[in-house]
Amino acid sequence: MDNQRKRLRYQSWHRGTKELDFLLGKFFDAQEARFSSKDLTLYQQLLEEDDYDLYQWLTINASAFPKHYDCLIKRIQIFHQHKAMS
Repeated sequence: MDNQRKRLRYQSWHRGTKELDFLLGKFFDAQEARFSSKDLTLYQQLLEEDDYDLYQWLTINASAFPKHYDCLIKRIQIFHQHKAMS
């Protein structure tokens, strides 16, 4: 695993809240092998956002996020919806 992926894994699991650790960490662990270099760059940008905003975008107000995150936010939400149903 390269350094960028290691760093993103660490950042996914060490957020400001346990809820975000769970949402982002589980998603990254399960999906990172499918990430293109473009996906990794966008995910890195997402992790640079404020934790409060991230939590809002992923759970409460899913329509308020910047549009360039559209596919990634939806991908995270769908991942957790499928996990909840299994």
